[in-house]
Amino acid sequence: MSVQKRKTFYSGDRVLKSKMGARGFFYPDPGESLLVRKSCEAEIQIGWNKCGNYVPYVVPSDVFSDKDRYSKEHSKMVVWAAVKT
Repeated sequence: MSVQKRKTFYSGDRVLKSKMGARGFFYPDPGESLLVRKSCEAEIQIGWNKCGNYVPYVVPSDVFSDKDRYSKEHSKMVVWAAVKT
């Protein structure tokens, strides 16, 4: 399975939000799916590992609704996208 270093997310795509778990590591939260509201380019989050078939990507936070963002002060977020096998 090949992991893309850059990825395009399209309006209507669903991704998973990050949550902190064991030993301070971040994981995809299967209970928090987010809707991408406008298309954007994303880059893989350097230094983070895949989790199952999910890969972490850094995206501009303004592609999500206000309620889904970390906060208005953050311009980027880390979300998890499923890798197609």
